[in-house]
Amino acid sequence: MLRSASTTQRASIQAPQVKRRTHYTIAGLFLAVIVGVTGGILRARAPRRIMVAVLPMENLTGDPANEYICDGLTEELIVQAGQLSPRTLGVISRTSSMTYKTANKTAEQIGRELAVSYVIEGSLRESSGQFRVTEQMIHLPEEDHVWIREYDHTPTTDLIGMEDDVAKSVANLLAGLYSGAARTGSQISARSSNDSRPQFAK
Repeated sequence: MLRSASTTQRASIQAPQVKRRTHYTIAGLFLAVIVGVTGGILRARAPRRIMVAVLPMENLTGDPANEYICDGLTEELIVQAGQLSPRTLGVISRTSSMTYKTANKTAEQIGRELAVSYVIEGSLRESSGQFRVTEQMIHLPEEDHVWIREYDHTPTTDLIGMEDDVAKSVANLLAGLYSGAARTGSQISARSSNDSRPQFAK
């Protein structure tokens, strides 16, 4: 009788403990489900981060002394683009981009190596005392143009001002990417006429 009473007493003590453990387990599972569902909703609502690489400007003037202008344009473009919307528009660092200055690779190869969806490439030309900067954005991996722009500038004027003006213009075009306004590859900007091309000569 004593053994039976002792067994009954232990069972009566253990029963609430088992219930509490069961309640804790159910509560834990419920909390995990809530956290998982909430996290999924937040991830679904979070905007997709678009990655862009600004490639080194190509010096087509025939004068190596103009190389610093190309490097300055590249850096200013990276700075302006990087300030737009870091949460939704990622821009590859200058250090990484400049490693492709002398690389003989296609835009698709570079895009794959840098894990970007777009690259911006450009060139600097000179004719009759006039600089012409050409900038174009390319969608990868198809390598189709999103837009092309040309900018004219007189070399005797403020080059820092030219870099700033070109970079701001390109940044405005980039803003369409993270705002959803850009139609990737659907339109190629026609070559501007002399009247409509941006003029930075002072």
